[in-house]
Amino acid sequence: MGPLLDLDHRLFVEINSWSGSWLDAPFILLTTAGNSYLSLVILFGFLWFFDRAKIWDKMQFFLFYLVGCEGVIHLLKLFFSRLRPYDYFSIGPEEIPMIGKYLIGIPQTYSFPSGHATIAFALAVILNIFYRHKLPYLYLVAFLIAFSRVYLGVHFPLDVLGGGILGVFLGTLVGSYAHGRLKAYGGRSS
Repeated sequence: MGPLLDLDHRLFVEINSWSGSWLDAPFILLTTAGNSYLSLVILFGFLWFFDRAKIWDKMQFFLFYLVGCEGVIHLLKLFFSRLRPYDYFSIGPEEIPMIGKYLIGIPQTYSFPSGHATIAFALAVILNIFYRHKLPYLYLVAFLIAFSRVYLGVHFPLDVLGGGILGVFLGTLVGSYAHGRLKAYGGRSS
């Protein structure tokens, strides 16, 4: 694991050193949108606009998913107990070479896996299951949300990679179950 973690740390430093540019505002916006509770508000707005007829049926599954996802993420963070980049490098958050440190909150939890990456990829998978894979751009949005966490200095690249893989797994599990349930109780899910 030594060479892999060394590469992870070098990638973090390289990506994080880009901060302080015109990319700051878009990545701060993306990382904010990746917050689990805000993502539910965005999702509700999406369903309200595009699929109002089944909004309440689908939202119950998304609430179930969010609670389950948050629980799994919390347990894995405790199990792995990986330090955040600013803790790992033994410097205070104010000394990280990034402008985003002033514009986003400094998480006080462990780093692996990234909750933002998990939730973003899980939502992308679930929505693509519901809507017959007609929303592939959501995977790009999920990737950018995950990337923003490294750019802003709150996660290492392996944290967001692990979160993305976990999100795809959980999204497939919950999305397939929810899609099947919605079809069984009311015809098509989309």
